Formats: sequence, structure tokens, C-alpha cells
Amino acid sequence: MDAEIDFVDETYKILRGRYAVSLREDFCGTANTACEWLRKRPTNHAIGVDIDAEVENWGREHNITRLPPDTRQWILLRTADVHTAEQRL
Repeated sequence: MDAEIDFVDETYKILRGRYAVSLREDFCGTANTACEWLRKRPTNHAIGVDIDAEVENWGREHNITRLPPDTRQWILLRTADVHTAEQRL
């Protein structure tokens, strides 16, 4: 997972000249990628979208709770169809 986040981070910097601060994880399931994104830098924030509330709840219980308490405020999970969910963070 770290390699994926590093790739996104470095590619964005090359293309935009700065690091990205927001990440939308479609089909997020357990929100593992979103949580890793938040661990990368304290200025990062993330949104995860998945249609399965049960899987999202598992991610809240097992992944988001492992984040430092002051970091948890920077992640939002939305139960929605990624094809019709709002595109902006």
C-alpha cells in the first residue's frame, strides 16, 4: 500500500509541482488506502465512497480507529454509488 500512495504522491508532484492533499477512494471498501493517505502527511484528507455500508463499517472499526485521534477528523466515508456520488471532496 505504501508504494501505491508514494506513486500517487510523486506523480502528482511531477505533474502539478506540489503534493496533493486530498484523495477520493472509489470502491473504498475498508478505506485502507484512504487511511494510508492520511498517514502520509498531517495536511492530507480523504473521502471514501462505497455502496456497501457493512464493509465501510468494518473499515471504520478496524482501520479508522487505528489512526491517531486528531487524524480521524480528516476522513469521510460515504455510502453511495461511486457512479453518481458527488465528485468533490
